Amino acid sequence: MASNTVNDQPKAQALEKHSKNFYQQFAVFGLVLLLAFSLIYGLGQIVFEKKSHRSLVNELQSKTFGNRWVAAFELSKVLASNTVSQEELVWVTENLIQIYNAGADLRTKEFIVVALGAISNDKSLDFLSEATSSNEGNIAFNAIGALAKMDLTPDLKLKIAERLKEHLKSTDLGLIQVSLLFLTHNPVKELGIEFDSLIKNDNLLVALTTKIAASRFGHAEKLSYLKEILNLKYDESIASLLSVEQIFGLKYNALLVIEKENIKELAPFLLEAEKVEPDLKIVSKLKDVLIQLKN
Repeated sequence: MASNTVNDQPKAQALEKHSKNFYQQFAVFGLVLLLAFSLIYGLGQIVFEKKSHRSLVNELQSKTFGNRWVAAFELSKVLASNTVSQEELVWVTENLIQIYNAGADLRTKEFIVVALGAISNDKSLDFLSEATSSNEGNIAFNAIGALAKMDLTPDLKLKIAERLKEHLKSTDLGLIQVSLLFLTHNPVKELGIEFDSLIKNDNLLVALTTKIAASRFGHAEKLSYLKEILNLKYDESIASLLSVEQIFGLKYNALLVIEKENIKELAPFLLEAEKVEPDLKIVSKLKDVLIQLKN
């Protein structure tokens, strides 16, 4: 999969929104992806009739229903609203997997993965875990992003992380970034992952995202990496390389690592950073992290 192509645009848009919202509010990743895809596929001007999850699954099963991916899109929104009972979610999961395996078109399969990403049961987790190895379209990207927000067993984390080691060797920058996002949130520290080559990547966002993941894994340079990210400033020298939203995401994720790893030696640095940080949301997170580090 080549990078810097039109096919990377959905991943870049979804990843940027996911990186910002997932860590800030633990938003439903499926909904974030749907918002991104709505721009890509021109759905912004279309208003759909509200339908039940069962009627949408029936549309997906229909051989005469055109544009089945639209039904999958709508179903994703319904499932993301958390209004479907657990019993019904089991039924939805079984039917979506059956439709996927029956040879749905690629776009429909991509949205089925997004829909299943809003369901956390044994069957959906097994399916999404297998989907992380897919070479079709954005299927692996969607599956990894969905799994990144879920509570996983240690065995499943290890299984997925082992697969993501291969994705880190890819030329697909979106796939690399979402894999790093998963590893940052689900560090499997006993799994030896070599980050240094990606830290030297020509793409600044990939390099900095890698430094965050490496810091979560206890890299020897983690203190300097985290300081570097929190010192980022949006100005003319960096405007062509990183957006305001990307800098926000990087800083927020760096603060999460400090919080999760309880890196007390960075408290004095954070106190100074709080005084000069222009983004009020980052200032608020800085205050929260400082409170934890004092305990």
